Amino acid sequence: MENDTLPKPSLEIRPSAYKHGYTARDIQSVFNTYFLNKPLTRRDGIELLLGFSAAGEVLELIYEVSDTAYIVFHVMKCRKQFIELTRKR
Repeated sequence: MENDTLPKPSLEIRPSAYKHGYTARDIQSVFNTYFLNKPLTRRDGIELLLGFSAAGEVLELIYEVSDTAYIVFHVMKCRKQFIELTRKR
């Protein structure tokens, strides 16, 4: 019997993602609770994710999509310019 589910990419967190004091738990929480996911640049594979930290704070997370992983390199409290993106949907 074949397995029809695709494997989930792994989550790789770069040291720069911890710069603003958020934890791996917060980062995983954003992936689990996101309400906006969109390309951030014209370069393929760079995405913006807005979601909630483990404590319920709205965070912005920027990651790169590779063949095998989501590579997170930026996480911080969500800035107004990104919150406004949710109103343009």
